[in-house]
Amino acid sequence: MAIETLLLIVLAAITALGLAIFQYFFRAKRAKINWVLALLRFLTWFFAFLLLINPKFTSSEPYVEKSNLVVLFDNSSSILNNGLNELNVIKEQFSKTDFSERFALFSHHFDDGLNQLDSLANNGSITNISKALADIGEIYATNPTKVILVTDGNQNVGADYEFYRAKSDVSIYPIIIGDTTKYDDLYVSRASVNRYTFLNNFYPFEVTINYSGRSSENTNLNVYVNGKRVFREHLSFSKKNNSRSIAGQIEATSVGFKTVRFEVEPLSSEKNKVNNSKEVAIEVIDEQTKIGLVSSLLHPDLGALKKAIETNEQRSVTLVQPSISSKDLDDFDFLILYQPNSTFMNVFNQAKQRKIGHFIVTGSQTDWNFLNSVQNNFQKESYRQTEDVEASKNEAFDAFDISELNVESFPPLRFQLGDFAVNTPFRVLLNQKIKGSQLNTPLLFTASSDDAKYAVLQGENIWRWRAKAYQDTKSFSQFDDFIGQLIRYLSDTKPKNRLRLDYNPIFDSPALATISASYFDEAYNFDAKASLMLTITDDSGQVSKVPMLLNNSNYQADLSNLKAGEYTFMVSVEGENFNRSGKFKIVAFNLENQLASSNAEKLLALANNNSGEAYFSNQVDELINNLQVNQEFTPIQKSIKNVVSLIDFRWLLLAIAFCLATEWFIRKYNGLL
Repeated sequence: MAIETLLLIVLAAITALGLAIFQYFFRAKRAKINWVLALLRFLTWFFAFLLLINPKFTSSEPYVEKSNLVVLFDNSSSILNNGLNELNVIKEQFSKTDFSERFALFSHHFDDGLNQLDSLANNGSITNISKALADIGEIYATNPTKVILVTDGNQNVGADYEFYRAKSDVSIYPIIIGDTTKYDDLYVSRASVNRYTFLNNFYPFEVTINYSGRSSENTNLNVYVNGKRVFREHLSFSKKNNSRSIAGQIEATSVGFKTVRFEVEPLSSEKNKVNNSKEVAIEVIDEQTKIGLVSSLLHPDLGALKKAIETNEQRSVTLVQPSISSKDLDDFDFLILYQPNSTFMNVFNQAKQRKIGHFIVTGSQTDWNFLNSVQNNFQKESYRQTEDVEASKNEAFDAFDISELNVESFPPLRFQLGDFAVNTPFRVLLNQKIKGSQLNTPLLFTASSDDAKYAVLQGENIWRWRAKAYQDTKSFSQFDDFIGQLIRYLSDTKPKNRLRLDYNPIFDSPALATISASYFDEAYNFDAKASLMLTITDDSGQVSKVPMLLNNSNYQADLSNLKAGEYTFMVSVEGENFNRSGKFKIVAFNLENQLASSNAEKLLALANNNSGEAYFSNQVDELINNLQVNQEFTPIQKSIKNVVSLIDFRWLLLAIAFCLATEWFIRKYNGLL
């Protein structure tokens, strides 16, 4: 306690005593009871002064601050072929060494994430070193931390750890395990094809081959579809010319899943041949929506609609004249009627007779007299005067998702003014807005007639919307996705299915294999009480059943325990006569087998960038000795100062109240009031 505080307490006691004596010995009649009353008044004043002074004292608690020593072991499967024995030896060395005097020791293992060290199975299919280091930085942020990173340095996902920068009080000491010798190596770094293609079409592929070596080498790239070679190209590599991208096309000659394997012939001196090939899968389907774009005009809108729709490879658009024969018109599953006039009579008759969906686009050249006469679903009394019209999105539209569509920034369309009326139930996607005034008239709406869905857009120059979407987002996807959703909705004539599946027919890894399903009751509300069972059959005929678990708004089944191969499946609802079937393929691909040598260069750079030092597996004793001897790691004795109030305000106030009450009671009892 400070000397000033002690002097104030003494002064408070003297003052309180003086006030009590003055009140009961100088102003009052002398009586024996005055000594008791003076004592109570002294305590009252003294306690009140203590409240004002609020004396405090400081206590000091010494403690020893130790640095954290975090040992990180690589648990990925690449260690199995490249340093497993070394990792086990290092783990044993650290377990036998006592670091308790200098460090707080913690151990973890990592692959795609960080985990507590219990056992090392080295079965991780992904290595993310940068994420593990970042997690350590967050967990042990309060004290200085030394990180011992035991790894081969081969990372296949995440940010490049070579440029990782830890906090100033975190040092990283990599221990490099595995074979650090650099061998000549050819590997397929990337291979891609479209996920779907159509029968008798040519589908493109692109593959990138990289070379790691110093000499000049020649090899061949072979492309196989279901084991049959369909493409071959000679390749040359050197130290400077160490990468090649090859593109080509393959014809889809039969329906079904196809395994496309890209294989580069290995070098004679090559050690790691696992990464010389990569497999992808494609599904050839014989289902394509053929769309007829009927127009008697040449207009930029035609090209914009064709490109937007054909971004989905399951749709093809053919531009035809209204004079097309009925036989040729039968080839189309959906029609887009651009600015109809009297020459469209046969097209409208065919659409009505076949009950197929259609999309009518009107504009300045539309013959509204003909359009009014050929159908009764909607009518317009045209004033034969054109005007610019802007679009306003109807937020209540729920037939499909248009939340990503931003029409407020789109340029206006050109249309004919007139009184417009729809004679059947309809849904408005976009309303009209002219010169800033909102009109209660649809610009784009959908409806149904004769069991066929249709839509009407009252405006031309929709190509400007596509251009504006690209200007705003550097991508046509906003416009293309909207048109694609509209066409899909209008061309879908299938009845609603109460059991719906959502799955990827091709999985690159078992870890990614999941199947989702949704089940609806008779009112088409999601049924969260249903019991769904997934029955899986592999290519050998073995059957297994997996219950599907409820996950928010769908049911899911995790298939990560399956091996690579082709499977058929059926999802059934227990107690109901509903089931859906499908097939998928799991492609065998292991990221961890793509590199055979340790990446010492990156680990050395990591150590230099984070105040550490890299060691090889035969230098672990040197590292342990450094940790035990180096003065930099000596624990630091510190102390915590706690400032504590000498008094408790609640008890002191209670004591003051007690003294005043007792004094009043004694005075009252003795008739002194």
